[in-house]
Amino acid sequence: MITKKRSTKMLNHPKKKFLIAILIVGVLMLYSGSLFSQESDIPPQPENSYRSTYGERFECYRGFKMEGNKCLEMTIPENAYLETGGREWRCHRGFEKENKFCRKINVPENAHLVETGYGKGWGCDRGYRDENNICLKIIVPENGYLTDSFSGEGWGCEPGYLALKTSCKEIVLPENSYATGSNFDGGWECRRGYEKETEACFKINIPSNAYLDRTGKSWKCIRGYSKKDGACEKLEIIENSHLDYSGNALRCERGFNMKNNSCISISVPQNAHIGYSGDSWRCNPGFEQRGEYCVANEEY
Repeated sequence: MITKKRSTKMLNHPKKKFLIAILIVGVLMLYSGSLFSQESDIPPQPENSYRSTYGERFECYRGFKMEGNKCLEMTIPENAYLETGGREWRCHRGFEKENKFCRKINVPENAHLVETGYGKGWGCDRGYRDENNICLKIIVPENGYLTDSFSGEGWGCEPGYLALKTSCKEIVLPENSYATGSNFDGGWECRRGYEKETEACFKINIPSNAYLDRTGKSWKCIRGYSKKDGACEKLEIIENSHLDYSGNALRCERGFNMKNNSCISISVPQNAHIGYSGDSWRCNPGFEQRGEYCVANEEY
């Protein structure tokens, strides 16, 4: 009981009360100062704006645009409208943007409006083509048809016909050929197993131990044979060699090189090794080739 009375007397001492009051006032001043500094960092809200949901910034109302620290009303020219975002304006259909105005698009006869993001803002109707801002009618020759291509004459020929300057010429197909539908190579190609010579298709003569390649226009020797003078000659596997990946030529084993139809062992100098290809040598790191030797590189 004596301890409680003593602590109560100490708290009621005038000096103690004064110190506690100063401490409380200091804490309150620090707290209010931090709040004031936080609020002072936020710029004042400009007229015709609202606080953004992201961060401590403001957004202008629809139809206003931020310039500096102000939201200024946008000037929308005649024949224009605010886009969805409300930050820019666009011209109505049939008009295109020119500086700060909307200029009317002059659509020629036999044409129609298109998106103004590119080009002239108009395009010729089907069956017409643009020539110096005029839509001229496309003259389709006999056995021809209109195309949707923006380049060329605007027409093509039916299958079996070849496009000339202003007409479609019938393609005369030689025996053992077929129409390609192309304007190249006369509009026809020889069937598989035949080759083209002048205006005819001749059968390809396939020698023994050969077959037609995948193009059907030439032949290839079977594995183990090589082409020579229009025939397939059997390959003789020499010492230290094997058939290469094609199967129609020889390749020396690693560490050997072909010379005079023989596979000769590669002489590797000191401080060198057989290269990646296996048919030559390279100097070791730290050495450089000088003639037939590998000498130390001074840069290492």
